[in-house]
Amino acid sequence: MVNYKFACVLHDLNADLLVNNDEAVRLPDFFVRIGMSIVPLQPTNHSIDANTWIDVCAVSNLAALDSWGQSGQPFLSSHDLIYFCLTYKHPKPFRRIVKCLSWMGADFVVAAEMINSRLHELDEDDGGTLRSLDSRLNKLNDLFKNVVDQCVPVREFVAKRHAAPWITQELRDIRRDRDRCYRRFKRSGHRQAWEDYVMLRRQAQSLWKKSQASYLQSVFNRAGHTKQFWAEMDRLGLTVMSAKSCDALRFSIEDLNDYYGTITGGRQLPSLDEVIAGLVRPGAGALFSFARVDVPEVVECISLRASRAEGVDSISAHVLKTFKDLFGPLITDLIDLSLDIGCYPTLWHSSLITPIPKIRSPQSVADMRPISILCAMSKLCERVVLNQIIRFLNDYDVLDRCQTGFRPGMGTQTAVIKFVDDVRCGIDEQLVTLAVFIDLTKAFDSVDHLLLLLIFSMLMMVLFTSRVSSLSKMVALKG
Repeated sequence: MVNYKFACVLHDLNADLLVNNDEAVRLPDFFVRIGMSIVPLQPTNHSIDANTWIDVCAVSNLAALDSWGQSGQPFLSSHDLIYFCLTYKHPKPFRRIVKCLSWMGADFVVAAEMINSRLHELDEDDGGTLRSLDSRLNKLNDLFKNVVDQCVPVREFVAKRHAAPWITQELRDIRRDRDRCYRRFKRSGHRQAWEDYVMLRRQAQSLWKKSQASYLQSVFNRAGHTKQFWAEMDRLGLTVMSAKSCDALRFSIEDLNDYYGTITGGRQLPSLDEVIAGLVRPGAGALFSFARVDVPEVVECISLRASRAEGVDSISAHVLKTFKDLFGPLITDLIDLSLDIGCYPTLWHSSLITPIPKIRSPQSVADMRPISILCAMSKLCERVVLNQIIRFLNDYDVLDRCQTGFRPGMGTQTAVIKFVDDVRCGIDEQLVTLAVFIDLTKAFDSVDHLLLLLIFSMLMMVLFTSRVSSLSKMVALKG
């Protein structure tokens, strides 16, 4: 039951409180048991034969009433009009003070001094083993956190609700005049003030709709691509995704962990030794091998991402981007070491999974989409590796020209245009066109990892097998 600050019961209960009978005794006792008081009134119902008090007004706090009473003459059906005045003080709005890191005020000079003073700790781990790689990564993560704690100040501000972006100065002026006319009408009761208020209210509503439509059209015009447009619509709360309910989940973390741990259907990857033993290297043709990574490339990859999501290392891509010039060489050395020894750091195997409902009211764990949040530096390493692979595939023209997915400048629209053009050509040649569309459930889970690894060279295969064979997950629930 909702705990209201003030409750009132006003009803014709057909129990005359002016007589001494069972109903007249039990009714006041009932209100006393539930913590309410009956407002004392005169007879409220009047007939030719008698005057009765059957219209009851009960309140939770009688002291909060400023006054009460009833009409001098019967109002409807011989009943008096009952009224009371409640003393109510509107609470002051709660000032929500938010604390956050002020990245614009970061002290890069102090950060550079801290990094230079601890470079010798990172140089101690050059053994070329997985243990030395993990140790170097842990020290680098600790250095990141210390720099953020000591070089990024904390600022406080009062959270305010921003006005809708389509509210113009003209609309503000009309709404101000509208409110002024309404206050004038409340004070004087003049008919002209009310007519002016109604006219300005209609103008404000019409201008609101026009301004909103104009703003949304401008967003659509300047959107570089469809994803950016729908992201803006989500931010404004105008889509179904932004209106999804935030009800508490019906599933425990253990249920989600068990489901996400077996989402691949129990299929296990082959061991590293089995993959190496079964590898057949071609006798001719170009073989891929990793190249040395330079600092400008790493800094450029860091600049591409600015997400504030934190993985298990509590470091976001936004932190990397803020200190990219200072930590760029250290991250480059870490990636080079990982590629040289063909191992992936142990910490980068773990990810935080945030379950997102696929539907409005999920009924089973299968209705929850797992969103994996990886370590920011692991995503950076993957980007560096991806760039080298893409360059190799493009240089030797390995990819099929009809493959449009996950390629720069291509996408669904490219595939649709190719399909429509093929149909048009078939019609021109008087051919019958048949199309078969295949929609694979969990398509990425059906990828044959062994077949994928055999495409690349031994060095690359060892790193990728180290990456995909020992992934671990943790489900993170907000709140």
